[in-house]
Amino acid sequence: MRQITKHKPLTIIPYVFSILIFSGPHLHAGILFTEGFETEGLGSRYTASGNFTDGTDDYFTRTDGFTEASGIPVFTGFTGSYFWAAEDIDAAENVAGEAILDFSSISLDDFPAIQITLDIGAGSDSAFDSVDDFLFVQFRVDSGNWTTALAFQNGGQVYNGALYQDTDFDGIGDGTELGLAMQTISSAIIPVSGSLIDLRIDTLMTSGSEAVAFDNVQVIGVPEPNTTALIFAVASLLMIFGKRFLPQRED
Repeated sequence: MRQITKHKPLTIIPYVFSILIFSGPHLHAGILFTEGFETEGLGSRYTASGNFTDGTDDYFTRTDGFTEASGIPVFTGFTGSYFWAAEDIDAAENVAGEAILDFSSISLDDFPAIQITLDIGAGSDSAFDSVDDFLFVQFRVDSGNWTTALAFQNGGQVYNGALYQDTDFDGIGDGTELGLAMQTISSAIIPVSGSLIDLRIDTLMTSGSEAVAFDNVQVIGVPEPNTTALIFAVASLLMIFGKRFLPQRED
């Protein structure tokens, strides 16, 4: 029996590492920002236009579901003890006349794309109007124009419908229906180019029973779309070279 030994596969390992190193700084997604409202962050981690409560059914506020307002629906599925809630924001107590939560100067950390997620619920399945009620999650890069990443509106009824994700941003909810149990909803993967992003949640609810709540807001940095393919390609090359250059035996 004669053994023929070819080149050792170890000689290609430096080249493999070079490919991985120069393919980019990120091989995995990373959380760039998260807000769970467990501690008061107003004025430090975020700002709010229209932060108010009348103590009952009109509010735009951080809450545990019991304090701040007595009429908050019994939401479930949130993380920890606190979340943000909104209902009937055009009340007289809201001097600002709007309900916008802003998170500023989130570093992109050189990621070429992002995904935005949040846990969100609605207090009714038959209260939301087509024009007056919505929740938009928007972002901008380096103080540029605002872009909508997630939208929630009713299914097209003029009055008194459920609240759904609007997946194609046409003003009509066509996706996941929201209820008292908060659900995690994610945006598409969005290519970006810049250093910093600002994030905002713009809410309009104009009557009683039109309540929404959200928690666990996150911005996730997404690596180059080709990174996964590259890893599989390198793995395939290793298998090919390994089989080719492993010691072989001849009878």
